[in-house]
Amino acid sequence: MVKRKIISALLLVVMVVSMVPFTAMADPFYNLWQRVDDGWVYWDANGHKASGWNKIGKTWYYFDPEDNLMLADQWLWEDNSKGQRVGYHFNSDGAMEKNKWIVWSETDSKNWMYLGADGATVIGWKRISKDWYWFDNELPEENLYYGVMARDRQVDNLYYVGSDGKMVTNKWVKVEDAPGYYTFWSYYDANGVMANKGWKKINKKWYWFASDGIAAIGTCKIMYSGTMKPFYFDEFNADLRTGWFHKTHNSETWYYAYPDTGVIACDTSVTYKGKVYKFDETGRCLNP
Repeated sequence: MVKRKIISALLLVVMVVSMVPFTAMADPFYNLWQRVDDGWVYWDANGHKASGWNKIGKTWYYFDPEDNLMLADQWLWEDNSKGQRVGYHFNSDGAMEKNKWIVWSETDSKNWMYLGADGATVIGWKRISKDWYWFDNELPEENLYYGVMARDRQVDNLYYVGSDGKMVTNKWVKVEDAPGYYTFWSYYDANGVMANKGWKKINKKWYWFASDGIAAIGTCKIMYSGTMKPFYFDEFNADLRTGWFHKTHNSETWYYAYPDTGVIACDTSVTYKGKVYKFDETGRCLNP
């Protein structure tokens, strides 16, 4: 009789236990990766599924807050402290990538970006290896995001980047073609800064640049010793002409600019090698 009661009691315990859900009985996972149907989830030290940003070991990962799935081989875009949209990229293993070049759109190989040490797409200036690059801090119409590497244009007001994105230094850059056969040029020095607002000596020759960085060509009146004086700059090379010169390569008219100042002799006489030459108000020599 006693044995029958013990068996009945054991059967009752078994029935109660079988009614308890498995999840209530199973111990939670801790610090564990779990493969699920749609990807990977991670159980943290508190036994919770990781959500949002999580650093696991030495690597950063991101888990979608809606389904806790790890992002892999895709972008995450967030606003930085300046309200700029920056991107983070995760490789096929889900690890956040950093310190590397990457194309943000597979449909346009020209849209290069660079992931910095913090994993975010770089905005503004960045030195990579030995070269400086500019990544847009504004949103050009053709770009959807900040941080696209600039090419073949002026950036940050005083600098220029070439077709490879590198900041140019010690280099003349063609700005545009002027009417006729002339070309406008700008010059960028050893620091990449555009020459502007005045005189600059480059390779032993003198040039004059306007506030927009365009090198003067032809006859220009420039302030000298408190007075506007005429100077002449070569139409092709933009360098200051001194001594005897023609204004155009196919002209037979002679002009003279004082070697020490570059000012064109106008409405005056100049003694040169024992001969007196006369010049009218435009600077043309009347007795060459």
